[in-house]
Amino acid sequence: MNGNRQGHNGLARPRQEHGEPVELRQHRRSRLVPGWRGLRWTAGAVAATLAAVLTAPAGALAAAPVAAHAPASSQLRSWSGYVRSTDGVRLWVHSVGGGAAHAQVVIVVHGGPGLSLGYLAIFDRLASPARQIVSYDQRGAGRSTQPADHNYSIAAQVADLEAVRHWTGDRRVTILGHSWGGIPAAAYTATYPAHVAALVLMDALPLSWAEFIAGENRLGKRITTLQGEGLIPNPLPPITHNSCLAHDQALTPAYVANPLEHVSPAIWGPSCNWRTALRTFTAFINERGQLPTLAAALGQWPGRALVLQGAEDPFGLQWLHTSVAELRSATVQHFVVNGAGHFPWVERPKAVLAAVSQFTG
Repeated sequence: MNGNRQGHNGLARPRQEHGEPVELRQHRRSRLVPGWRGLRWTAGAVAATLAAVLTAPAGALAAAPVAAHAPASSQLRSWSGYVRSTDGVRLWVHSVGGGAAHAQVVIVVHGGPGLSLGYLAIFDRLASPARQIVSYDQRGAGRSTQPADHNYSIAAQVADLEAVRHWTGDRRVTILGHSWGGIPAAAYTATYPAHVAALVLMDALPLSWAEFIAGENRLGKRITTLQGEGLIPNPLPPITHNSCLAHDQALTPAYVANPLEHVSPAIWGPSCNWRTALRTFTAFINERGQLPTLAAALGQWPGRALVLQGAEDPFGLQWLHTSVAELRSATVQHFVVNGAGHFPWVERPKAVLAAVSQFTG
């Protein structure tokens, strides 16, 4: 791990189908469009694609079942249930550990969007009486309910995280955000700096639209290459019954360091809600002008941060460098995990768990 500091930027994430113009791709798909991961993006292409899918009949997008979270150790306190957010959304929350005086609270924010807390269950291993690990399904994902007004804005995501923080009863907590989860984690830190004792950004999107687009295009090139080598199917599995899970699972070789090495598709967790993913990205695209303001506010936060990324993350180490720069007033450690991709704990579990454990104390 190396110390560093610095400051500021914007955000990112969407795409288009390899070798195919957006217009042609839209004519070829009458209703459902495959997942955003693996497409080459422009803002106009994103908006057109999302609009086409969000008008699909509701019956074609029935909710997919969600698997139960792995049981916690019987020797630690454990709780799972609903916490109500400010606009009535019921957030599914899982908590393990804590109970000791002055126990530290770590809130884990999953990626996607549209995935669920289950794929980050490995971090429950860090729980102890002195360290409470709290994770939650973002609005409309996993077991959490959909907002009645379809509000998936960054502000709504921040309000959800604040509701979970308030439920813990701790005034200052550690936030850990992975991938897309870096956006609500960083935005929350910028909005509620007094409530964040420490921040962990793991293979996380920075608050930079330009770097989002660049990272997505880097991933798109990798997917195209691996499709040419027969390691990723072409075409990708379609979206069915509102689930993007099979689509994401097919992309697994692009997300790991060695695409020839078998990695269980279970790394994506038990569910992927396609409609939630699209609505969240629609809001993100519409609000991309807010990112510089959020990045500037994050740059004023004087806390402790760990920025960690797999050396072979297909989005590129530029994400790590941008995040470090945005945290210009913080005391920052950054850690590049050799031999790991976008899910570094899958390929290097001991190194990642040790780094997060050491940092959180």
